[in-house]
Amino acid sequence: MLMKKRILLTAAAAFVATIGFAQVVVNKTEAQKTPVQFSSLKAPAAKMVGEKMRFAPKKTKANGVYYTRPAGTLYWGSDSEGRGWSVTRLVLPPFYDVTFTNKSTDPTSTSWLLNGTDVTQYADAETGNFNWGSTGCYNGSAYYLPTISDGTSTYTIGESGKNSAYAAMLVDSISDLAFYDSYTSSVYGWGSLSTGYLYGTGTVSSQGVDYTSYGVMQVFDKPAAPLYIESFNVIGFSSTSEPLKNGAKLMVSLLKVVETAEGNDSITDDVLAQFTAGVEDTTFLSENDIDYTSTGKAYVFNFNFANKSTDAFGAEVIEPAVINDKFAIFVTGFNQDGVDVGLRGPQECADDDVNNIAYFLVADEEGNTRYFYYNLGLDFSFVGGFDYIEAADELYSFNDAGEIADTYSNLNVLRVSADGQTVSTEGADDDHNIGAAILYTSFPWFDAEGAENYTADNIPDWITGIYAEDAMNESGYRTGQEYISVECEALPAGTTGRTASLYFTGKGYASELPVIILQGDVTVADGIEQLKADAAKRSTNNNVYNLAGQRINKSAKGLQISNGKKFINK
Repeated sequence: MLMKKRILLTAAAAFVATIGFAQVVVNKTEAQKTPVQFSSLKAPAAKMVGEKMRFAPKKTKANGVYYTRPAGTLYWGSDSEGRGWSVTRLVLPPFYDVTFTNKSTDPTSTSWLLNGTDVTQYADAETGNFNWGSTGCYNGSAYYLPTISDGTSTYTIGESGKNSAYAAMLVDSISDLAFYDSYTSSVYGWGSLSTGYLYGTGTVSSQGVDYTSYGVMQVFDKPAAPLYIESFNVIGFSSTSEPLKNGAKLMVSLLKVVETAEGNDSITDDVLAQFTAGVEDTTFLSENDIDYTSTGKAYVFNFNFANKSTDAFGAEVIEPAVINDKFAIFVTGFNQDGVDVGLRGPQECADDDVNNIAYFLVADEEGNTRYFYYNLGLDFSFVGGFDYIEAADELYSFNDAGEIADTYSNLNVLRVSADGQTVSTEGADDDHNIGAAILYTSFPWFDAEGAENYTADNIPDWITGIYAEDAMNESGYRTGQEYISVECEALPAGTTGRTASLYFTGKGYASELPVIILQGDVTVADGIEQLKADAAKRSTNNNVYNLAGQRINKSAKGLQISNGKKFINK
């Protein structure tokens, strides 16, 4: 059933969700996108030392006063044209409890500031870590990042960039994102492979044995929230104007990573998603004279990796992925005939020491494999976003002093009259009864083309319409709340009441709480009993859905959702 837009709100007071404290909002400014400067790529004079490339250590904070971003959070990334943002923007998930880890020499003696205001009271007394509070959703603004101080020195994420406009952001649309801050990271383009490349095509010798490079791998922490990915953009270069020939394709595989009993990372063969890039996915960006290649030229390209398939009508579609585990990104195919590709590596600052380093993998003529590494990562960005959807069963209203005045429960329960014409919010009083349930979502219900980002499942026939509307603030930006209401048929003769529970699915993320519909003389307790019965049915049905929440054939290729679990049908 297609959701419908409708104006639902009256002049009733709106609900407000509580946070740890009032974060200060930065006035929004338009950051500039600038092309990546190829000439600025550095070339380390790396030498082989066993299985490690000798390389300069990570940049460090000499004064010992700094903190790291929350693990699994992201930055604005570069786009398919190789353009990156001229400022640091830390991207946080919506409705996420944010904590910055204090890495200072004496963390408990430091203080925290937010736009000049002392907020140390929100820091953990034992660790010195700072609880920034719970995020809301995108409201058209950025938030000041905290500053840590020991009384002499200070530090704020992004301060090493040339522009002081560094801030935290929440995004409510599919965006270019990255695990590295390209604005403050040093990026290297040349290394110890025979081709002069850092990672990619080429050979390397160790202890008298020649090895051919075939892949590069890096482990990343579990995303801070379910991460929806449509495609990857990887800036690379080649000594030739044809980096991929003879039908060759590069592949990006995302592999699940688990922790061993000893606390080490173990890369499994559980493939979470795969993306490919061929010549048709390669965009030429620039041509450069360079000393490091055999041709004296370096042609710069963007490689767009996507998981493409064909729908029932023969049209090409992109199959996205949702990542909610610690994972490794594994790029392969450099050793194919017709491939001449080099990739870049960022050097992460110690004050952003969250990511692991990348390893490039090689094999000799007999198939024996080894790996080598620099103290660098793998430079890439992706098109996607953090997803979230959840029903609000309890909310608060506040008095003028900012204190909680009232608590409202059962707000995920809608009461429909017997004739199906009137809808009320079960847990609200008359001043707050908006005739709708509240869902928190990352994205607007409808995208720019009018397609739904979220859908309801198992809708009974007697519910004839479901309506969704974005809640907006006074400035015209989303609050992250969606108001959901329904239309129902009148109760049949002889039926005094009935219930339904509606679960909602986003881009691979499903709500844990339903919106419960009560019609007639049934009670909340009746609705909960029906909820249990519905849950049993949900756990045993074998319906299969895609990431858009649409029911699909079980034989369809790609990522599928069934009984609340995601799997790939190859």
